[in-house]
Amino acid sequence: MLLLVFKAVADCGSEKILRTKRNLMSELVASQYTVSHWLQDRRVNRDERLLFKTVATKAPFVEELWNKLESDDLGLHEFYFQGQKAEGLGVAYLDDTCALSLGGDQRFEQDPIQVVYQVMYALNSRLGSETVEVCSLSNLDHVCRRCVWIGERAQRQVVDGVSLWEQKESLFPRLAFLPATKAQIQQLSGREPHFRQVLKHLFILNSAMKKWAGGPYNPEGIEWSAESLSTRTSKKLADARRFSNSNGNFAVYNYHTKIRGINWRIHFHPDTEKQIVTIAYIGRHLPTARHGK
Repeated sequence: MLLLVFKAVADCGSEKILRTKRNLMSELVASQYTVSHWLQDRRVNRDERLLFKTVATKAPFVEELWNKLESDDLGLHEFYFQGQKAEGLGVAYLDDTCALSLGGDQRFEQDPIQVVYQVMYALNSRLGSETVEVCSLSNLDHVCRRCVWIGERAQRQVVDGVSLWEQKESLFPRLAFLPATKAQIQQLSGREPHFRQVLKHLFILNSAMKKWAGGPYNPEGIEWSAESLSTRTSKKLADARRFSNSNGNFAVYNYHTKIRGINWRIHFHPDTEKQIVTIAYIGRHLPTARHGK
C-alpha cells in the first residue's frame, strides 16, 4: 500500500522521494519480516522493490534533517505522537508536507493526526507546548482528499524557472516539454508577476490529463482555445506555430492557453491515447491573422 500511496502523491505533484530514517531496513512490516527481507523477497514484484530502493533509501535521512532543525537559534524542538518521540512527523509538520505510513498501524488510519510539539526556547529556557495537526496518508482515499493541498505545496517549492525545469517530472508527470521550452522556462526569475500564472496553467494542463476518462480534453480553470481557421490556414502563421521535438521532427501546435495581462501563451497538444500533453512554447502571443505582431 505504501508504494501505491507514494505513486498517487507523486501524481498530485509532490517530489518523487521518500525521506526515511537510517534504520528503515530493520523496520518490521510483518511478524519477523523486515523491510530488508521485503527488498530481498523474490516473490515481491521486482519493479516495486527497485522503485522503493530508488526513492526511500537515500540521504538526507530524517535524522539529518532533524539535526538541522535542532541547530537553529530558536531552541530545541521535540514532537510526540501518543507519548512517543516522532521526529519524522516533526519534519513533516515543519516542512508543511505529508507523512506516509508503512501500513498496518491503526494509529495512522486517519488524516490529520494530532502531534504534541514542544520547544525549549534558547532565549529564556522556557518550555512551550502545543498540539498540532500533521498530514498523514495511509490509503488512496486520504491522497484523493489531499491532492489539491499536495499540489499547492509543490508549487510553493518552485522559486524560479530553473527549479521549475529541474522538478518538472515530479510536478507534471502528464506533461512533456519540447527542447525549446527549456530556455523559455529557465529564463524566468520567479519575480515576474506572471510567474505563478505560468505555474498555474501548467498544473491545470497536467491535472486535466490526469483526470481524463474519455471525451474531449478540457483543462478547466484557465482560458484556452484552438487557433482560428484563418490562422491555421495561413502558411506563414502556421509556420510560427511549428515546433521541433528532440528527434528533429516538426509539428504545428494550434492549442494554447491565454495568460492575460501580459498577453502570454502556452502552446500545447493533448494526446489522450498516450495521456500526455506536449508543451511546445511558453512566451509572448504569436502573430495571428487578426494581430500581425
